[in-house]
Amino acid sequence: MSENTEAAVLYETNSDLVVESLNLAVPGPTEVFVQMGAAGICHSDVHVISGQAKQIMPCVLGHEGAGRVTSVGEEVSRVIVGDHVVLSWLPYCKSCYHCVRGKTHLCKTFQTQVGNGTLMDGTCRFNNSSGPVRQLGSLGCWSESVVVPEECCVSVDKSIPFEIAALLGCAVTTGVGADHVFEAVGKRALQSAAIDYCCSGGTVTFVGLDSEDATINLKTTAITRAEKTISGSIYGSACTDKDFLLYGEKFLDGDLPINLMVNRRYKLNEINIAINDMLEGKPGRGVIVFDN
Repeated sequence: MSENTEAAVLYETNSDLVVESLNLAVPGPTEVFVQMGAAGICHSDVHVISGQAKQIMPCVLGHEGAGRVTSVGEEVSRVIVGDHVVLSWLPYCKSCYHCVRGKTHLCKTFQTQVGNGTLMDGTCRFNNSSGPVRQLGSLGCWSESVVVPEECCVSVDKSIPFEIAALLGCAVTTGVGADHVFEAVGKRALQSAAIDYCCSGGTVTFVGLDSEDATINLKTTAITRAEKTISGSIYGSACTDKDFLLYGEKFLDGDLPINLMVNRRYKLNEINIAINDMLEGKPGRGVIVFDN
């Protein structure tokens, strides 16, 4: 049977999210029901709110989260009930050109579904009285519970607190995977500045995502003479099945102090406050902590 869940829904750009009760359908054969433990507040969600990133609405936002598996579809093999999982917004197929060469972060097999905010069969699991509600990145982490594709679930050590595990789903993995000078906001002015500030022989890595048609002017002669390298990095160039585990182990060993990133904690009904605090530049990462 389906059940109700409280979720933060965006109905139109440049507006507050609405926290309301949605109907959440049972998992399909290859899907997983997750009770959320924590979810991060990320600038990429704000890009959707502002319209910089295109998204079909209404949509449950949130793409950085972790929780506990409470039920699974009959064909699920990656996780079992009781597992603690980090949710990935970049699922991969394991069989395409990029995947078999170890570049799973470049897999495009599920790009349409993720971009449209549906599950892998092209349909939605959230519904309200007006019809289907999308879930950002096929996740929709700003909800008490979610149904997600099994490809989006990575089991991690249960001793990792949910608020730490959640950050493995975006902030940590994206940041750890990029080095040298990097731009992580997705603003054209900052991308240009990063190139200017980079020393001769250095590397600039673009991590943040601007709009799909974003362009910048390049001083090609200066770049050539200075032998600067400009590259992109999606999801820290990570293989989530391996790297979520690696970064989780480094946290437990004391080598990656992710806990120092978490400065603010909120309830789901404080989501608009959390977003405003981030936009005001309050330090550290804000995290939604659920009561599950």
